[in-house]
Amino acid sequence: MNEEEANEKLKSLYRFVVVFIVIVLIAVGCIKFLVEPQSDRTLNLAMNNLATNLSQRSMLIHNLWLTDTSRTQDFHLPSWVKLYQDVRYDKIGFNPKELVFVMSKTGWPKDVKGINRDNSCERLWVGLLGKDIKLFIEEVKVIAHPEDNSCTYHTRVTSFKYNFMTGEVSYL
Repeated sequence: MNEEEANEKLKSLYRFVVVFIVIVLIAVGCIKFLVEPQSDRTLNLAMNNLATNLSQRSMLIHNLWLTDTSRTQDFHLPSWVKLYQDVRYDKIGFNPKELVFVMSKTGWPKDVKGINRDNSCERLWVGLLGKDIKLFIEEVKVIAHPEDNSCTYHTRVTSFKYNFMTGEVSYL
């Protein structure tokens, strides 16, 4: 074997190593892109869905409160309103018939009586969504902001805020 053939074999070996490294880097990048963020996208989608549900249910209760002539601060839902379809009440930890929504001056839910939780924002989550916050797919940090009449719900990926004076749900 002469020197030119040896150089060609060495060049071929270098090309193979470079191509192999490039393929491995591309594969690792694809795996990180496709697998790792998938859980983040799922969490983001789930939180967006819950924010939408919370907004819709608070609007429903607000509209019912507006049609009620007494418009008291403690508001009982009419018996025909079913906030939680297809849910076994013994599994959610409270009886929806005994819930009393505490309304703001403008008629938006700001607290819930009948649910055993320390934080009014947690009671709102459970009362409006019918799901225990501790059973969500990831830990949700709940922060009450009495100074601006709102509750904030955070995960490591996304957050939303509910303002109980305006009923607005906004993404942070």
